[in-house]
Amino acid sequence: MASTDGARCYSSGVLGRPLALALTMILTACAAKARLAPVGPFPMATLWTTSLEESIEGELAADERRVFVATRDGAILALDGDTGALLWKVTGPTRRVVSARPGVLVARGLDGALSSLSPRNGAARWTVATAVKGDLPALVADDVFVVAGEGLSAVEAATGRVLWSLPPDAVATAPPVLVGTCLLVGEGDGTLRCRDPKTGASRWTYGTGSALLAPPVADAEGHIVVGTTDRRILSLDLGKGHLRWRFKVGADVQNAAAVQGKRVFVAAFDAVLYAVFAGNGNLAWRVPLPSRPLSPPLLTHGALILACHENEIVGFDPRTGRRVGGLKTSELLRTSPLVSGRRLFVGLRNRSVQAFDLPATGGAPELEPDSKDRASEAP
Repeated sequence: MASTDGARCYSSGVLGRPLALALTMILTACAAKARLAPVGPFPMATLWTTSLEESIEGELAADERRVFVATRDGAILALDGDTGALLWKVTGPTRRVVSARPGVLVARGLDGALSSLSPRNGAARWTVATAVKGDLPALVADDVFVVAGEGLSAVEAATGRVLWSLPPDAVATAPPVLVGTCLLVGEGDGTLRCRDPKTGASRWTYGTGSALLAPPVADAEGHIVVGTTDRRILSLDLGKGHLRWRFKVGADVQNAAAVQGKRVFVAAFDAVLYAVFAGNGNLAWRVPLPSRPLSPPLLTHGALILACHENEIVGFDPRTGRRVGGLKTSELLRTSPLVSGRRLFVGLRNRSVQAFDLPATGGAPELEPDSKDRASEAP
């Protein structure tokens, strides 16, 4: 405000109108530059690397202090997030994948067995056989866990009691997601289905052209956004599953979208990162990636970061798509990047987990309004 008042003072006094106009332009440019100040967590320092005895199975999981790893021999390991030291290890009879949230750790066996483990020491709280085969990670909600694959089963989180189960008539191909009171499951025939999480009853379906591999996400208004393997990004109404808009991309989408404010970010297999407006599907920007995406885009420390084949992690400014940094891991990537607190974790193909130190500050920048961002339009 003081700068504007100064420009007016000069305009009516010593400097005159031309110089005051120039000063105003300079101040405006400086303000714009400040709004587009550098963002992102790069460069990242390698904090630790821990070698494992077996290959990593599935994705990593984490809570506030630990990072959890499942290995090909059925073991589950907990590593200290700050040092990489092994805290505990438990073995299992079959290959498993892990899911976690604060205070909760779940191991889903490829044979359908589901175990709730103590994050502190790995002790089993309960184990139940769901008979749902597959390698999708279990959904961990407040009071229910959901196992999807060749069938579907919901388990009470506190006790392990099976609440309901469905036979493998429709094979789930995307990890299940709970949005409000809608359990969303992508199926092998291209159907996205909303089920009642209490009973498993189907509420609505929306059909796409081929198997759904990307889990859906909710935008800021509670609508559903999902990428498809028939080269589209779709926005659906949560209540009835009606199509709101669609956006064509150049190749399959196999990973979840990211959402910030009024924008949705999707990485497609044409090696392009797209930003579209959640209200109507208009394009905000798109930028090329170094190679096909290995992971979904992840918003952290003011940047969009994602992993690309074979060993590259890159970051972009979510406001403009400008690249803001990147790194190459020492070995080929095995898992998607996982951010927990001030740490970024990745699993590598040489049987190791690597941690990077993130800066202490760096919030998400505010996205500027855009003329293309109008009210929702019918497709």
